[in-house]
Amino acid sequence: MKLKITDMPSLLEYAHTVGGFSFFPTNEGQIKSHAREAMKEQTEEQLNLIFEQMKTL
Repeated sequence: MKLKITDMPSLLEYAHTVGGFSFFPTNEGQIKSHAREAMKEQTEEQLNLIFEQMKTL
């Protein structure tokens, strides 16, 4: 009796255990673009802080 059982749980579209969660396909290029923008902003903020500290010297 194989009721609600699968031989290949990695192919299911939903979590196959109570503690599991499902994975959804993502737009990898868009995620990388947002990450690059965030890193650029953080770098600019850090450089501005360094330049401000250098001005006081």
